[in-house]
Amino acid sequence: MKTPTPVAASVKELGQRDAVSLEALAALKPDLIIDTKNTAPRAQFSKIAPTLVFDPSPTKDVTAYQNMRRTFALIGKVTGCSAQAQAVLNALDADAVKARQTLATNGRAGQTFVLPQGYTYNTPTMRLFGLSSMGSQILEQIGLRNAYQRTTSDYGFGFWKVNRESCEV
Repeated sequence: MKTPTPVAASVKELGQRDAVSLEALAALKPDLIIDTKNTAPRAQFSKIAPTLVFDPSPTKDVTAYQNMRRTFALIGKVTGCSAQAQAVLNALDADAVKARQTLATNGRAGQTFVLPQGYTYNTPTMRLFGLSSMGSQILEQIGLRNAYQRTTSDYGFGFWKVNRESCEV
């Protein structure tokens, strides 16, 4: 995988998220493995080290943004870094307040946005991030309003597929 930022030599390659090398992971002798429910070999992770598995998807009772905050605080707690985690969350809140103020000062509070992601997988596709997406919820925290109101996937986006010949959606 190529990344625009050089990766430190101390970072070890473990494979793709859906094809993690269990041998390479075990060789690192981790104290703790933190994973999401979407990783394929997660059942084997607990044989290597204690494993925390998080579900990043929003639920009926918890938004993606609330879930992110809770997960971040819990990781801080289990790693002995609660104070640092809380400081990061406090800084996030302070940045949101500043951004809301900047938008209000410039007459942009409540303005609508559309959050797209273009890519090609067999056909040109545009993902549009809806109300349940983390990106939308972050922008809503600063006082903007998502114009894409449709129900979206667990990942928070819907699809627009583009016809290559006519550029119709």
